[in-house]
Amino acid sequence: MHRQLLQTDFTANLIKIFGEQYRALTILDKNCLQIIYQHQHFATEKITAAAQLANILFAKQHPVTTADLLPELDSLKRKVRKVLQTLEARGFVEKQGKVVEVKKLG
Repeated sequence: MHRQLLQTDFTANLIKIFGEQYRALTILDKNCLQIIYQHQHFATEKITAAAQLANILFAKQHPVTTADLLPELDSLKRKVRKVLQTLEARGFVEKQGKVVEVKKLG
């Protein structure tokens, strides 16, 4: 298997695109951008909604989901929706049709 397909940290790629602006982001902002970038470049299923992105983030944090964690998931979905709106307004991501992608600068 190609080493690049096993990569899960795209910090260097995102710093190359956004420079110091990326470093100034919150951890949640960075985690969202990481997942969007990964799906944009290495997955057949692209990110189309904040809820989808929140589900992926939540699954990474909680491999087993129980009913008592559902309020936490709902809260994360609201946070991620705001993060996506902010990232789009600040020019980090853009919608290409229904797909959310990391904006290519330059």
